[in-house]
Amino acid sequence: MKHRVDISRGIKLGAHHYPIKADKATGERLKEGSFYGRCYHTEHKILVDRDLPESKFNETVLHEIVEAVNSLYCNGGITHRNIVCLSNGLTQALSSLDITFTHKERERKNATNS
Repeated sequence: MKHRVDISRGIKLGAHHYPIKADKATGERLKEGSFYGRCYHTEHKILVDRDLPESKFNETVLHEIVEAVNSLYCNGGITHRNIVCLSNGLTQALSSLDITFTHKERERKNATNS
């Protein structure tokens, strides 16, 4: 049984709230730049393409969270290559625990496609 973690309300890192946007318009903007997701450090927000397959959605959410942690707590000292490695490893660990992320916009899209 999968444990679904709803990220629709965003996450809190330190004193900052990071909303996580995953609506249709956000996905379209990300695709224009060939991105799966983005973390905007100065604005404290995360964008994720809701149309990604579940495993890629999970990986992208974790990747952008690690980007935020890197900015807030590591002064940007973790290389992007290492961020990719960390997020991939965390994705595998959460997957082995049957933990997956969900977002109200992703659920809304899936409900209309059913």
